[in-house]
This record gives sequence, C-alpha cells and structure tokens, in this order.
Amino acid sequence: MKAIRQRTVDAHGRPVRQMIEAKQSVDTALELYIYDDIEPDGRNWWTGEVIESETSAAAIKAVLDEHKDVDQINLYVNSRGGSVLEAMGIRAHLLRHPAKKTAYVDGWAASAASFLLTACDEVLMLTGSMQMLHSMWILMAGNAAELRKARQNVSSLGWRIVCWPRPSTRGSSRRSRLR
Repeated sequence: MKAIRQRTVDAHGRPVRQMIEAKQSVDTALELYIYDDIEPDGRNWWTGEVIESETSAAAIKAVLDEHKDVDQINLYVNSRGGSVLEAMGIRAHLLRHPAKKTAYVDGWAASAASFLLTACDEVLMLTGSMQMLHSMWILMAGNAAELRKARQNVSSLGWRIVCWPRPSTRGSSRRSRLR
C-alpha cells in the first residue's frame, strides 16, 4: 500500500499543511518544531491507503532516534493539541532521551500539546503565548457496551493525566492536580 501524507483541515474544511520540522542546529542541539495537531498514523477509509502523520509518536521517535547524541533538545510548540494517546507516547520518548530538554511555547500549547511540556526540564512561554488545559473528552459512536467502555477509558486516563508530576518536580513524589 502507498503511504500518503496526513491532511489536516481548518474549520471551513480547507486543507492545512501539517508543520513539523526537526534540525540539528549545532553538533549538540536538536531543534524540534511541532506546529500542528498531534495525530496518529491512520488509513484512508475509502482507499485503504496508509496515512503517515508527521506528528505521531512514531514519527517523533524516529527523529529522536536519528539524534541520539545531542545534549540539548529545543522543543518549539504551537499546537491546538490532538490525540492524547499520541501526546503521551511523544512525552515518553522525550523523557527517555538523555538530552536536556527546553520547551518554547511560541503560540499555543493547547490540550494534548500541553503534555509535551511536562517532559521538558524547562518551559519558556513568550509574551502572549498560552497553555490550555481541560478535562478530557472524546467523540464516540457504538453500542451500549462500547460506550460504557469508552466512558471507563476516559475516566481512567483523565485521572492519570491530572496526577502527572509538574515539569519543575519531574521525578519527585510531588503531584499536581488540575481542576
């Protein structure tokens, strides 16, 4: 099957080009830009073609694997969020990388994109930038059993996420709860 690029659309249904860029700025630093929704790989329902997302956990892992020797990762975020499961995967890959990580919020770090900041040693927000957090929600269709299972998953995931360590206390026993 042929792989195609993920297509994101705006509120009016117009295609929006996905933006992720990674470059090694000096021999010891990686500049990683996430300027789009965080979305998993998928398939086109009509054609069966594979849709490869540039903002999936697998794509970010591939970038980090290419740059195992860097001492510093500068993560630039301007994203409305997206898939919480993909964001959790990206967060895990960032945490496992031995480099010091600094996040720069260039515009929005909304919803799932805000989780990426929790993997960084330092978070810097420009004047006018925003971080937006909210209670987890999903869109779901299915029978009664599937809906009950989805409800249980959202409740379980939501509780785990609000109990994550804050970036400044990563690795300690202090926890922060969002309301």
